[in-house]
Amino acid sequence: MARVFPTVFVILLLAATAAAFALTERAKLELSPIYGTQPGQVFSPNSKVPRLTVAHLHFRVRHAERVDVWIENSKGTRVDSLLVNRRVRAKQELSLVWDAFTAAGVVVPDGVYHAVVKLTNSHRTIKLPSDITLDTKPPTITVHPKTKYPIISPSGEM
Repeated sequence: MARVFPTVFVILLLAATAAAFALTERAKLELSPIYGTQPGQVFSPNSKVPRLTVAHLHFRVRHAERVDVWIENSKGTRVDSLLVNRRVRAKQELSLVWDAFTAAGVVVPDGVYHAVVKLTNSHRTIKLPSDITLDTKPPTITVHPKTKYPIISPSGEM
């Protein structure tokens, strides 16, 4: 009788371990509820190219949901809300734009931002993986003083 209890305990422990392993493997194979996200992008409200004056966000949801979408900075602080409590059909593509202005009309500081999607029905919040970089400073060209050719020509002629 003294040997039965440890044997039963070990068998139960092995069964519980196998069940936990099966659950975690199943979770790894579960498809993300959001797919088809945009790649990383850099934009500036000051750009001379119209398509680069806003960040273009797009993604699809697998199942019908109610969603909230907002932008947060690298510290995780919400800087702007794009959608609030919007009903979305299954496989519907959401296309949004962010112009880097807050609700008060102020441009947020340069930096890296992320879109965050809250799926209300599923009780999940997902940060989209692509960086959205805001860069309002125009590029400058600097030439080293000892450069042989200090003149830059678009046609390549010197």
